[in-house]
Amino acid sequence: MNLYEQGVPGTDLAERYGVTRQRIDQILKARGAMDAVQARAVRSERRASERFEGVQAFLDEHDTSLRSLANSGATRTEVESKFALLTPETSADIVREAIRRSGVLFDVNREEYHFGQSVVEAGVWYILASANALRGDLPVALAELSLDEMTEVAQALARLGIGPERSKEVLVSVAAARRQLIAAPDLTISKKRYDEQRSVALIHLGLTGGHGSLVWPPTSQTVMKRLGSGYWKDALASIGITASGLGRSRGLIVFEESDYQSAMTDFLHHCAATESPESFDSFEAWVSNEDRLGRQRPSGAAVRNFYQSWTNAKRTALTGWSVQSARPSATSTAASAARTALHDASNAHRSALDQLSGLPARDRAAALVTFVKDHMGVFEARRRVWFRAIVKSDPGAITRRLAAPGLKPAQRLLLEATPPDLDAVLTDMYLDRLLGTTEGLRSTDGWLESDAQAELDSIPEVDLSAMRVMRELRNFFTHDSAESQSRLTTAMSELGELDDRFRTDRPLTRRFICRWLLSDDANRLAALSGSVLAAWRGMLAAEAVASG
Repeated sequence: MNLYEQGVPGTDLAERYGVTRQRIDQILKARGAMDAVQARAVRSERRASERFEGVQAFLDEHDTSLRSLANSGATRTEVESKFALLTPETSADIVREAIRRSGVLFDVNREEYHFGQSVVEAGVWYILASANALRGDLPVALAELSLDEMTEVAQALARLGIGPERSKEVLVSVAAARRQLIAAPDLTISKKRYDEQRSVALIHLGLTGGHGSLVWPPTSQTVMKRLGSGYWKDALASIGITASGLGRSRGLIVFEESDYQSAMTDFLHHCAATESPESFDSFEAWVSNEDRLGRQRPSGAAVRNFYQSWTNAKRTALTGWSVQSARPSATSTAASAARTALHDASNAHRSALDQLSGLPARDRAAALVTFVKDHMGVFEARRRVWFRAIVKSDPGAITRRLAAPGLKPAQRLLLEATPPDLDAVLTDMYLDRLLGTTEGLRSTDGWLESDAQAELDSIPEVDLSAMRVMRELRNFFTHDSAESQSRLTTAMSELGELDDRFRTDRPLTRRFICRWLLSDDANRLAALSGSVLAAWRGMLAAEAVASG
């Protein structure tokens, strides 16, 4: 009876003592044992206790490994499969429950970066063709698609089990959509229509989409992230499709890293206090409410783009991990600023070109965008340090500036103060505005002595023009707006007048720019990047003259 009340089933007792189950029931009833319902409750409690102990033992031994695997980007399914192979003595239920209780966040969607750029773009074209019942033919496909693109798409489809005939249908449809866009420039597709047609396409291709599964065409979320930095309109524009007038317009406000971190931290605190789900949709609703209260927060799309995934965003807030950005030290001196910067820029230039040449074709565009942003961001930041160091080390700089034309009253007051407040005058905005003028690097507002200014003036015009393209290219990659595209087009046209390699009549979409700059062994990119080195050489010469 003690065993029964401890949770041992009557069937097990019958087998243990060699009697029938009915005899066990008679004995238990005669001795006033608990009924069947009570016995089941005891057994359930015992199993729960054993399960808890098993889960706790698993976490005690493997918690560190779970967190390490999550941080490396492994999915929950992959982790469960690894433990199934390496710890067969532990039941799958124990492993799953332990992972759930650990609170570790795993990546779910491996689709986002599994497919190359061309494969993602092909997905959009294929859905556009399907939505408009476009049927192409072989001559159109031969004319519209490059061999590299066809090969990459066909290989991706083959990995999903799609055979040659169906791949041919996809490629022909992609070409048909591109050709149709030439005849009907207003051809477009909404995000909602894309999602609807994608569901139809998955059935047609014999694929199934589900949470965490890898299928093609990619989801609209993946399309927005890979091609449009989180925006449907920008994703379409990147491949030459004009979006409809509906949907969100792209904002141009740039938040600092601390803004993203505080947004996620505050949101998770809000979820804990209100017992709300920590989902992306909940974050969007929270941001809307914050906006109504007068507190501006980064959008959900911006947060996801900044941290590369929603999982990473939550993980950041929980662990304190920080996105690192290359920032120059503010302690550089006039004697070493340009020389050190030239050395670092030269290394970055060579390293980036070597890295790009060794990357798979599908990864080069993303690496190009990152390099342009980093290269120009670092240059502009270090130029500010250099400019301030030059001015502060020159006793005559303030006198020259006071005598120069165009000095604003507010700046005059700061410079005539005792002592002069140079930091309040030489702000980041002011120095960047000088660089953004038509004279570019040569524009110094009279701060430099004539010999130092002459060194900057001697920088070749083609290098200054290439640097303007680099700055506008960085802005275009950052904002991808109509204004930034127009400014880039103007700068590229001006450079084309000086260097024939940069002449083009093609629209400067993100897709075209990346392929164009990477073609011919990336010689155009090398020329643009080299303009930064030419700038630092001129600044080094000016520095040497200024220091006497």
